Amino acid sequence: GDELTATALGAEAFDSLLLDNLAVRTASTASGIRAGLTAIHRGGGEELLVAVIGPLDSEDAQSLARIARGGHSVAVAFVLETATWTALAPRAAAIAAQSHQETCDLLTTAGWRVVSVRAGDSLTALWPAVGSGPLSALDRERARVTAATGSAV
Repeated sequence: GDELTATALGAEAFDSLLLDNLAVRTASTASGIRAGLTAIHRGGGEELLVAVIGPLDSEDAQSLARIARGGHSVAVAFVLETATWTALAPRAAAIAAQSHQETCDLLTTAGWRVVSVRAGDSLTALWPAVGSGPLSALDRERARVTAATGSAV
């Protein structure tokens, strides 16, 4: 099929299409990701897998990382920097930043295309980073700065 990109559809149409698709999904009441992983295993085949997650504990991050090795042609993780949505005490902010970084690094090492998402980031600005393959920490930071400033670094 045709590739859906912000350029092909226009930024607003792309955001709208993706958000419409996400709007019909229901959130799990589970506290972990096990139920979602089970559903992915049942789906089988090679497909685009997109995960929108916050920082994960080590067990959940490793379980999710293994999914990319399970036959999916492309696995993308939008990892939310949840600390950017609220003010935290310095110690809590440091713990949140470390957890976020560990999640990003583990998924990147497992072959995921990882995009870090901060409060106020535009999906339209972040999406092109997905097409560049597994991102290193430096690539993630460049994508974040580009999204925040609107210009490449």
